[in-house]
Amino acid sequence: MNTDKLIAAAVASEYAQTASRKVIALKKLDKRAKQLPKTISFVLGAAALALTAMGMSLGSGTDWWGVCWLLGFILMGINPLLYEKLLDSSKKRYAWDIIVLAREIWLEETVTR
Repeated sequence: MNTDKLIAAAVASEYAQTASRKVIALKKLDKRAKQLPKTISFVLGAAALALTAMGMSLGSGTDWWGVCWLLGFILMGINPLLYEKLLDSSKKRYAWDIIVLAREIWLEETVTR
C-alpha cells in the first residue's frame, strides 16, 4: 500500500466541505451577527447601572445626583431600542452569507435523501 495516497486522502478529507463543516460555519456566522449588538448593549447597560447607582449614592447632598440618576434611566430606556437597531443592521450585513450557506446545506441534505 502506498502511504502517500492514504496521507493525501486524509488531508483532503479534512479540508473537504461537508454538511457538518457548513453547519459549523453557519453557526459561527450567526454568532458573529449577534455578537456586536450584545456587547454594545451590555456595555451601555453597565454604564446606565453605574450612573444610576452613582446618582443614588450621591444623594441629595450635591446637585449632580439628579443628573446621574436621570441619565442612567434614560440610557436604560434607550438600550433596548439601540439593541434592536444594531441587531437589524447586523442581520442585514450577514444575511446574504447566511442564506447562501443555509441553502447549500439544505440542498445537500435534499439531494442525499
